[in-house]
Amino acid sequence: MDGRRFALTLALILSACGADAPEVDPVAEGWRAARAGDHEVAAARYEEATAARPDDAEAWAGLARERLRADQPSEAVTAARRAVELADASADAHELLGRSLLAAAREVRDGEAGAEGETADGPETEGDAPDAPETEGEAAEPGPRGRAAEAAAELARALELDPARARVHFALARAHELAGEPEAAIEAYRASAEAEVLAARSLAAAARTKLDALGRGRLGEALGEALDAELERAEALASEDDDAARAAIAAQRRRLERKREAQSLRAAERVLATDREIAENAGILRALGSTFDGASPFGANAALGSDAMAGIRGVDLDGFGMGGLGLGGSGRGGGGTGEGTLGLGGLGTRGAGTGSGGGLGAGRGQRVATRVQLGSLTARGPLEGALAQRVLRRFLGSIRACYERALRASPELEGELTLNLTIDARGSVTGSTVSGSTLGLPVDDCVAGRGRRMAFPAADGTTTVSAPLSFSRAR
Repeated sequence: MDGRRFALTLALILSACGADAPEVDPVAEGWRAARAGDHEVAAARYEEATAARPDDAEAWAGLARERLRADQPSEAVTAARRAVELADASADAHELLGRSLLAAAREVRDGEAGAEGETADGPETEGDAPDAPETEGEAAEPGPRGRAAEAAAELARALELDPARARVHFALARAHELAGEPEAAIEAYRASAEAEVLAARSLAAAARTKLDALGRGRLGEALGEALDAELERAEALASEDDDAARAAIAAQRRRLERKREAQSLRAAERVLATDREIAENAGILRALGSTFDGASPFGANAALGSDAMAGIRGVDLDGFGMGGLGLGGSGRGGGGTGEGTLGLGGLGTRGAGTGSGGGLGAGRGQRVATRVQLGSLTARGPLEGALAQRVLRRFLGSIRACYERALRASPELEGELTLNLTIDARGSVTGSTVSGSTLGLPVDDCVAGRGRRMAFPAADGTTTVSAPLSFSRAR
């Protein structure tokens, strides 16, 4: 006899005996429907249960769980709060409320980001938007950080009630990070790794959070080595098929490399600035600048430019010397050449004398304003073009540096090129080339190198991207 016939026979027997049929438990039905993957039915049964038994914590927890699955975080928060009110000692209820609040915080954050829009080549905003101020007469809804901070408190309470609930550590770290609490987030990510829950991804996320918090601050040698060690451990823990973890680790390695390169560049610029100051205030250059009060000591026919010392003072002008001195953005004289500095027969500031009484300088003139524009890119593969374009926009600043470096040698240089990228399923760039360039090999090689450092979202397979870029001086 099948189940349906048995139930019908039992109902008839009970009816004949004058007994009522057994009541159906909507909570149990909701649980069975959820186990079977029928989440709409599960949500409906839990709704029935909360209406019939409003003090049933299990019913409210089940409803919160289904609302969270249906991507309805606000409704999930309401149901989970009621579950916590009815069963404050339940780790399940606190975890549900924490996860619901975290989802609600992300929803608000993403909504604010969408409303603000994106600029073509603007800097990324660090952190989240501040919570909205309260309006007079009513309490404003908390912003993403407020919700995330409450989520962290609820998840921490769940761990306090049930320390063996290892899966909570990773969600707790996410909540601390969104709440603007990087040190607490790093601690929670490392606890997640120690609990062997998403260990590789947890360590990569800890490194990312540390670099985010560091911002433009200095990466010390000890911190750099510690982050290297953490990423090496993450790589050792990542399984062969964990593409997401490997992509996250590779992205943080590239960030570390870029951070070190940027610090080296800034250190070199400080050395050059010090050298310029010494050149302006010492020896023959100081004497020339003060004695002749900016006029050429060699007469109107010997140097062109309004200030004979302009090149070492950072003023952008061209100088041409006929018998021994040339100053400015570029200058020739006495067999010497200088770019952004001076050439003086037999003397080159910060450089070696070349030729017959020549000098080569390495100073700088005033920076020229430039423009780099990203055209409509073509993406072939599972990675969405909009996501690829977003990543490329973040790298326009470093691509601009390639162009500005070339401008020092060719001040009128303008042109265009196409950057061609091959991106694997993990989001790593496996191929970066330049085609159709009118800018020359130095720019091409530099831009291709920047392409190799990019990290894209993971996708289901390989994607090729062609991105047209144009470079010009600002008019």
